Amino acid sequence: MGLRAGWESAVDSASGNTYYFNRSSGETSWTPPPPIAHSTESAAILIQKIYRAKQARARLQTMMHSIYQRIFDPTTQAYFYHNVKTGETSWMTPRGLKIKPKTSPNEGSSSEEPESPLPPGWSEAFDNATQHTYYVNEATKETSWTRPQASPSWKPFVMDEDEAATLLQAAWRGRRDRDRVRQELLERFVPVIDPTTGATTYLDKQTKLSLAARPNFPQTPSNRAILAAPTTAMPKEEMYGSESSRRSFRIGQRTYPRSKGQLIVDAAEDLELEDIPVTELDMSRLQAIKLTSRIWNLDNLQRLLLHENRLTRIPSGIQDLTKLVYLNVSHNALATLPSGLQTTKTLQHLDASHNVIATFSPRLWKLGNLTHLDLSHNKLVELPYVEGDLKLLKETGAWGVGIGLLSKLHTLKLQHNLLRAWPSMLESCMALRTLDLSENALTELSADVGNLSQLESLVLHHNQLSRLPDTLGLLGELQMLDVSHNLLNDVPASIADCTQLSILNLTHNALASLPEATKALVTLTRLLLSENPFVAFPNHFADMLALTTLTMASCNIPALPEGFWTFAKTQLPSLSSVDLSHNSIQFLPTKGLTRLRSVLTTLRLSHNALEALEPLVCTCHRLTELSLSHNALSTLPDEVAGLKALEILDVSYNQLQALPETVTNLAKLKSLRANHNQLHALPKLVGRLTLLEYLDVSHNALTHLPSTVHELRRLMYLSAASNQLVLRPPYLQHHVETFVDLSNNPFETIDSDYHAYMTAVYKAKADVDRGEYASAHALFSELLYDTKLRPYDLLPPTHQHIRTVAVFYRGICRYQQIMAALRELERVSQEAADVARVVHEDTLLHSISRRIGEKPRTVPLRSPDAVRDAQDQIAKLVAQKGQLRTDIAVWRDDAVRDLKTALRLRMEPRTSSYTLALLYAKLGEYPNAVQMWTTAMSYVPTARNAMTDGDDSETVTAALVPLLLHRARAYAAMGQIPRALVDYRRILAVFPDDADAQLELYEWSEHHRKFHEPCGVDSDELLRAVDVDVGTGIGRRRHDPAVAALPALNEIDSAAAFREACQRLRDAAATAHVQTIQAEKAAKASRDAAVTLVLDRKREIRANLDMQSEEVDQRKRDAAIARALYMLQQERAREENERTWMGYEEDVQRWTEREQARLLQEELDALEAARRKAEEKAELKKRMARRGGLRQASSTRGKK
Repeated sequence: MGLRAGWESAVDSASGNTYYFNRSSGETSWTPPPPIAHSTESAAILIQKIYRAKQARARLQTMMHSIYQRIFDPTTQAYFYHNVKTGETSWMTPRGLKIKPKTSPNEGSSSEEPESPLPPGWSEAFDNATQHTYYVNEATKETSWTRPQASPSWKPFVMDEDEAATLLQAAWRGRRDRDRVRQELLERFVPVIDPTTGATTYLDKQTKLSLAARPNFPQTPSNRAILAAPTTAMPKEEMYGSESSRRSFRIGQRTYPRSKGQLIVDAAEDLELEDIPVTELDMSRLQAIKLTSRIWNLDNLQRLLLHENRLTRIPSGIQDLTKLVYLNVSHNALATLPSGLQTTKTLQHLDASHNVIATFSPRLWKLGNLTHLDLSHNKLVELPYVEGDLKLLKETGAWGVGIGLLSKLHTLKLQHNLLRAWPSMLESCMALRTLDLSENALTELSADVGNLSQLESLVLHHNQLSRLPDTLGLLGELQMLDVSHNLLNDVPASIADCTQLSILNLTHNALASLPEATKALVTLTRLLLSENPFVAFPNHFADMLALTTLTMASCNIPALPEGFWTFAKTQLPSLSSVDLSHNSIQFLPTKGLTRLRSVLTTLRLSHNALEALEPLVCTCHRLTELSLSHNALSTLPDEVAGLKALEILDVSYNQLQALPETVTNLAKLKSLRANHNQLHALPKLVGRLTLLEYLDVSHNALTHLPSTVHELRRLMYLSAASNQLVLRPPYLQHHVETFVDLSNNPFETIDSDYHAYMTAVYKAKADVDRGEYASAHALFSELLYDTKLRPYDLLPPTHQHIRTVAVFYRGICRYQQIMAALRELERVSQEAADVARVVHEDTLLHSISRRIGEKPRTVPLRSPDAVRDAQDQIAKLVAQKGQLRTDIAVWRDDAVRDLKTALRLRMEPRTSSYTLALLYAKLGEYPNAVQMWTTAMSYVPTARNAMTDGDDSETVTAALVPLLLHRARAYAAMGQIPRALVDYRRILAVFPDDADAQLELYEWSEHHRKFHEPCGVDSDELLRAVDVDVGTGIGRRRHDPAVAALPALNEIDSAAAFREACQRLRDAAATAHVQTIQAEKAAKASRDAAVTLVLDRKREIRANLDMQSEEVDQRKRDAAIARALYMLQQERAREENERTWMGYEEDVQRWTEREQARLLQEELDALEAARRKAEEKAELKKRMARRGGLRQASSTRGKK
């Protein structure tokens, strides 16, 4: 066996032994070098590496061929190389150029270039006469001076290394996929042999179906070793048929698993091998440190995602992705960007944010198609800018190379860097729409910013700007300007020319005032002015009808002007969010606030000096957030219930001693902060706030929490720390998902069995929820056994609460027992009626037959036994009915006593009176029911009718309708039809579509018309003649001695007096009607005058807007003309500079040629002088030789 390539053998002369050495590496060894043994896996990997290396070299040669040109110089008869990009020339072969490129036309084709093979039948011959080569076709005897080319359809059957490597990769991956599929099918199909017939079927484990034929499995190479002898054991695969052994190539398992990134690239290469172009490659979030070079082989790639890795550099091979459009290398550790990226001319989106980039090559500004550039969160001190570079001048045609070459750039993000000055040439990016330079160290904004005429968003917050340039007004398309957290002292008046501005953020500056020109910003929607030391309030908002958000927190405002809420009356204002916190406002004006009731959603007035909240604020029915913390409020108005949409209410750090009960009507409230006040109690019905999630009542003087707190099912946070709570509320233990803070409270153990009592209360309530009213009544009775022995006033507050809860729920239990007993009594009565029919059926039929003259039946329908059983059952049912009536009578007294006690103790008064009224109505005690319905109505909040002075009537609400319906039915059941009709009409006056009230009013009106009016008694006469007690519904005569006090009603006794009273009422009504008509006419005249004024104002505003628009257009035209002149001047200056430099270059070239000619002439002159001198010397020697040699010296003469 021969030695490995590169190794040679020799004999050591000293020892006489043979040793081995490698000339290229310098290695020596006494033992023969071991031969290289490749496994199938290492061989496949080596072939892949060789194949990809050859592809890379071929791409490199193709690129260098496009750059270098080999030219023949006829003067020197030699070749030189010309760089078409840089213009450089060289006699030496460029580094890396292995295959010589095509020569220039002045030489023709080079013999060194590889020639394509001749087509079949053609041969090459030499013509001695012309000394040229020609070509002969042996079959057709055709000759040609030019080399024949093969036809496109003919191709010699030759497989080069590329095709072999591709086929090898496809075979390897195809075999791997077939092995996987085959294994899955082997596990899925199980052979089953029928013991009867011996036939083999194949059972599918998934579908449970049997196949008679063998499934068609993918064929793979045999698993036997190539050099090993075949074994006698039959492998598992041979059950389904023998495999072909013609394919003996097998690739073993990898020693290490492939990474996720390698698998992604493998899949992409597989798609490319199948002629499916891969346009997107996502290798993000892999924590990769370096990239595989195989990525650059994906020539069709358009989107490359490399973000959120740990890359420190991007290889230069990225320049091979000539179709790349989108590149994301953000969130890495890059210190620079690859300069090779400049060749990717198609790149449009580049995201290199969140790296450590400090600088990069200015050649990247040659990416002329770039539209989005994100270099935020880096360490850039300045953007690269080169001036006077001749190479870049020749490549780009620009004297200064900077970001201004990106003429298509529309988004530039440079926030969170170290920039100290405006980037050079940035004003040349005329297509720029979004510019973010925030979080830098800029001290001045260049006046050239006005050249960015297409700019829509300019973000400059968190810099060190002290002023803004006046050219800011040239940004006619600007929509958002954020200069917050700077050092601005004023705002230029030219900002009024930004007619499209919608967001202006000036927070955290040093502004003392706003220019009056800001009134022209009528398109502004968000104005942020917080953290500025305003000397006077800038009330320039009257015409900003599109303004939705206004923030002026911490602006040193002592008071608001009277017309703060006043806007122009041309249309409804849009202001929805106002922040006036951290000022010194003592009074909130309300003029013009009514126009904002339907749009205002957020109002922040915290950290001020307000002493009261104006009730008019509570009419903003769409308000969702109201912040009044850190003020001097002592009360909240009851009108706060009008804030139906309120979700966040903050009244902390005030002087409130109580919250109004109407707060519980805020059905959408989610957060309530009332900490650091002087509250002694919370509203009892706080549990009605079913959506409440956050409740903070800490640092107050609360002695207990309402029991309804346990009804707050969505409560997530409750803080009652630093109060005067005596006992820990036990019901909070059931809120396992609620964070409860009850720290710093003087909890006392004044009653050791308090927790036992509360446990019994909750156990009894659980029985009530399950419908076990008897056991619940017993538990509540046990709770009241001890507490009832002591007077209620002597009990501690906790026991008072227990007594009221127990009494209330015990009455509810009795009521539910009575309702169940009434239902049972009805059922028993129906059953007794059915059984009585069985007992008396024969007797009834016999009586009816005798009455109608028919012959009575001789055979009874029921047997005597059935009749006796029915009689016994009737007796039982009668006894059961008697027991039920007795129980109802006893339970009635218990329920009435407990519910009246609960009503007296103000425990759920509305529910107590309502339940008691239902009980009276069910038992037929209608006077008591009427009284209880009236009592229940007193606990329903109603709106007073303020239409006329002295009118004490109430407006019917939706909560009052069912109570009025029940009372009307009770009146009707008592026979007081007029009173019932009054209640029905009262409901329909507010709710005319109430179906129940309409139907019952019609029925009782018809009843009254049929049975009462024929008797000569109408409603008015009945009401005049009879005094109806409102509480009981019982009517008595006016002069009845049983009526103690009726002096007011007895004043009208005679008909004459009554007619006079009626006439006075009619006169008053007529006068009021006349006054109403006059008032309406005056109001109409006022409205007409207001409309005329508004129309005049609208015409004036329209004319002003037209003039303003014309002025803006004129300014734009002037700016465009000035810009065109400026660009023309720049172009002329650039052309002049180019002519100057071209002149310089021509002068240098001529000087170089002159110097070369002079040096050449000097060299020729020196050679000519040397030649002449040599000739003269030779001539001298010849003359001397003819004369007999040189003369001897005088000193040596004659001494011979």
